[in-house]
Order: sequence, then structure tokens, then C-alpha cells
Amino acid sequence: MAWRASRKDNLTGACHAYQRALTLDAHFADPYINLGRLMHQGGNPAEAVRLYHLALESAPEDSVAHYNLAIALEDEEHLAAALAHYQRALGLDPAFADAHFNIARLLERLGRQPEALRHLASYKKLTRKL
Repeated sequence: MAWRASRKDNLTGACHAYQRALTLDAHFADPYINLGRLMHQGGNPAEAVRLYHLALESAPEDSVAHYNLAIALEDEEHLAAALAHYQRALGLDPAFADAHFNIARLLERLGRQPEALRHLASYKKLTRKL
């Protein structure tokens, strides 16, 4: 019978690999981003927020780090900060369709319907080509 790693073993192994990468180069943003995503998926958005901030110290122009940070901040109910990071992600990458979608959803939640509709239209325009 073949040995199969459990999902928890895979998660633990991935976390150790990203932590090891950070010991080799603490200024490389990708391991922070990937580890942050694992922490967030694992139910720890506060730790994800911390890791995304560390990623942004190394790569302040990383649109994915801003986007992922926004998602974690939104889950932590820091809506104004989340909106700012979604907008920063979009400023860095105007074709970031998912950022448009999440901004639209968040603006709708905040009662800013006209702005939400503009972002939803941008999202639809960008994804129509796919």
C-alpha cells in the first residue's frame, strides 16, 4: 500500500518550506505571501495580515500582496484598510479583475452603490475576454 501524506502533513511541510526560505532570504516577498495565504486558509487571518505586511516591506509594489492583505483585512472587519489595499493592488495592476470584483463587493457592502457598479462593470469587461 502506498503512503499518502495527509492534508495537514502537506500544510505543515509547506509552512516549514516557506519558513526555511525566509531564513535563507528574509527580503524575498514570495514566501511571506505564500505563508500568509496558508495561514489565512488555516483560519488565522491576523497572522496572514502580519505576514503580508512583511511581504510589502520587501516588495511594496506587489499587487498580489496588497490584494491578499485586503482579503485578510476584510475578514478581520478592517474594511477601510481592506478597501485601500484593494485599490492599491488595482493601481499597480489595472487589469487585476479580481480586485475590481472585490472592490465592487466591498463598496456595495459599504452602501456605495454607484462606485460598486463601476468596478463591477470593469470586472465584467476584463473577464469577458477570457
